[in-house]
Amino acid sequence: MPSSNPKKKMLFTPPPLISVIQNYRDLIDGVVCINRDTDIDRWESYCARAEGVIDAERLHRLRGVEGVQLPGYGERPWFTERTGARREYWGHGGGCLLSHRNAIRFAQERGWRNVLITEDDAVPEVGEEAARALARALRDLKGKWVLYLGYNTLSASRPFGRALWRQDGYSLWQISGAIALHAYIVPQSMYGAILERLPQEDSQAWSWMARHRAIDNWYRDEVSEWRGVRVYTILPHLYYQEHFYYVHGAARAVDEPVKNVKLSLYPVYPRTCRGLFLLEHVLFAPLRRIAVRVNSLRTYCLCRCFGFRGQKKKKRAKMR
Repeated sequence: MPSSNPKKKMLFTPPPLISVIQNYRDLIDGVVCINRDTDIDRWESYCARAEGVIDAERLHRLRGVEGVQLPGYGERPWFTERTGARREYWGHGGGCLLSHRNAIRFAQERGWRNVLITEDDAVPEVGEEAARALARALRDLKGKWVLYLGYNTLSASRPFGRALWRQDGYSLWQISGAIALHAYIVPQSMYGAILERLPQEDSQAWSWMARHRAIDNWYRDEVSEWRGVRVYTILPHLYYQEHFYYVHGAARAVDEPVKNVKLSLYPVYPRTCRGLFLLEHVLFAPLRRIAVRVNSLRTYCLCRCFGFRGQKKKKRAKMR
């Protein structure tokens, strides 16, 4: 029977989880997972973790580049005795660089409005509240931007940032850049600018690496400083890297893995302190850009003359 009180309002029923997740899925045109042919088992594990979080028809496997097979690997002037056993480290870095370049090309060729680029060791933590926060962020962000869904919280220097809004325990932060590219979203407005500055040919990877060291360093130091570009992240993180997500390799079978959620939270300072930090960040931005340029030139010259660096030697303990 109809209600006797026509003015009585119906109670709001929140949508089910699958509807909320579908909401943010519709805002992401495609998901690219970088996976090397030698790590097919990691692709299978990734698909199992992504089930229920990423639509299968929007998930694409992108063949990762084998850096050790690139032209010039192990040869002078970039690889010398100074490089030593770290040549594989630099080789993987070159492959990672070109893999992320190919991911942007992949999205550009298909005309996607945006792309979620992930690596095969990414662990999603996207529940109902996280899905709502991500959907809101994707609707709010305009122009040129990069959205980190996770980054290396164990790095020595945490990114400077400020919270723009908070919702259901999650918050959108505007930050100055971050380390790690295991899960990030790039809009169509950024494709051309990024590809113009990355190596056009695979053989150019080593000279690019000599100047910028790694692709995630470049995103943090260079992309974040481009005019009109804003860098964002959602906290707590929505994606973790597997080796940070678990305590150690043997803990992968544990039902309740230990996550570094607390490390992803920014310290809470009084409002006055936050204002001073913001002023300091803005005033010293030109000096930071100059420092990045000088360091880039210095690194390139050293690598050109002596090759990529080897493992840093630990300082000997002082004799008593």
